[in-house]
Amino acid sequence: MKAVLLLATMLVAASATEEIVAVRLERCSGCRMGRFPHCKKFIAEEAPKYPALEVKHVMGSSPIFYWLDKVGNTVKTTDIKETDTVEDHHRILAEHGITMDTPKPAFDPRDFPPSENCLAFRRHMVNKERLPLEDEPCTFAVPPGGGIGYCECKNGKHIEIDVQPTRVRFTCEEVCGAGRVPWTVTDDEEL
Repeated sequence: MKAVLLLATMLVAASATEEIVAVRLERCSGCRMGRFPHCKKFIAEEAPKYPALEVKHVMGSSPIFYWLDKVGNTVKTTDIKETDTVEDHHRILAEHGITMDTPKPAFDPRDFPPSENCLAFRRHMVNKERLPLEDEPCTFAVPPGGGIGYCECKNGKHIEIDVQPTRVRFTCEEVCGAGRVPWTVTDDEEL
């Protein structure tokens, strides 16, 4: 009887959560996890079995599931600190259509309205691993020292924005229009 009820619950949940393709579990790196041994055990032993589940360490965060759509936007959240067992985590994932067979998604790139010269500001980590969920439109004002990534220009150029600090805010529309980032100078210019 429990199996039939679980299957019915999964079918209803699957139809209600068609837009959910992945989940991100944010948790503190250790400061709070001692209070949630079942969460700690799930993360260590069970989470790696789910390709569509990413565990992200966020200082001070309670363990929370962030349910993601095909673009990588958060559709909803579930605080899991009140769960009692590791099995509760499996059940919550199944209720949202995430199983051990759910593939890791290749999120659709975020589309932004193009501007005159630019397609988007594409973020990546220092090691160049892309962070497509953190991309921004061309009109996003990159704050001083606040961007690692590149401006994707309409002419096919990718103008790298590195960790070098700048004293000015700029947009990728400006960068693509000028063909360079604000803190670079040409040989005939002075700082």
